[in-house]
Amino acid sequence: MIRRWLVLGGATLAGLLAFALPLVAVAANPTVMVHDAGSLGQILTDPQGKTLYRYTRDTPNVSNCYDQCATAWPPYTTTDSPTLPDGVGGNLTLTTRKDGSKQVTYNGTPLYYYAKDTKAGDTTGQNVGQVWFVVAPLSSAQAVPNTGAGGTADTAMPLLPLLAGALGALLLALGGATAMRLHRQ
Repeated sequence: MIRRWLVLGGATLAGLLAFALPLVAVAANPTVMVHDAGSLGQILTDPQGKTLYRYTRDTPNVSNCYDQCATAWPPYTTTDSPTLPDGVGGNLTLTTRKDGSKQVTYNGTPLYYYAKDTKAGDTTGQNVGQVWFVVAPLSSAQAVPNTGAGGTADTAMPLLPLLAGALGALLLALGGATAMRLHRQ
């Protein structure tokens, strides 16, 4: 009986390794990277270093940028399962656009390029129309959102008011983490 278990255990281990090794290869080529953008701090980019942006008029897992908007702000799409580099918090998933393409989302926030960014490291889309912002990874220091061209990167974690009362307002980040508690003075 012990020998059968060892053989079965060995076969199971071999099967798991055969399944896990391709996953390790995928993780070696993340869908997004983290780059230092100077005064904007750490931001998300594609593997070639092109800056990724968020649109404040999107809703969780839904893009609201189509037609002329999508020409100026092409969605970051892929057909593969998206992956983050080691040490970066949050989740990458895909959302289906109206045309059927799969857009990469970071914590539910659809990601885009800016057509006027011509090379890796360009961040000319920061604060365009006061609705487009670079995206800070969750592992970086929390930044003040939407501060404009000279400010820090915006995190891709919309906040929702959860409770308002005598103790102040409690803000809840999507995903359930308490983000901030505001007290009245």
